[in-house]
Amino acid sequence: MPYDGSWEDDQLLRAVCRLARAQKAELLVVHVLEVPMSLGLDAGPLPGSGDGQRMLDSAEETAREMGVSVRTEMVASRDAGHSIVEAARQFGSDLIVMEAQQTRSEDGSGLGRIAGHVFSRAECAVWVSRTAVERQGDSE
Repeated sequence: MPYDGSWEDDQLLRAVCRLARAQKAELLVVHVLEVPMSLGLDAGPLPGSGDGQRMLDSAEETAREMGVSVRTEMVASRDAGHSIVEAARQFGSDLIVMEAQQTRSEDGSGLGRIAGHVFSRAECAVWVSRTAVERQGDSE
């Protein structure tokens, strides 16, 4: 599961933990630091790596509290979608579960760049969750 520490990802993590616990499955939580071309991938501590580690520590604590076997991984990459697919392949994942914002996309899928890449390239099943977004004028 890709994880960015957002409220939406935290809610999804809790749902995934319930599923993983019921299936006695191990969970992989991945945080990808997208590194701009102006920085080297091995340039030492990267901007955001401290925050990323805190997010992963929090996700690990949540999963363990919910009784789930969990591994965490932080990846520095130029392409988050590719890194998520590769981490799932290396881990032997049966399923990738991820949050995505609905967006206009060139392929008409409504998925953003990262989720679209994962959805089209993963070797396992992919579940994409979209948090309901209140549209202007819908609330009264």
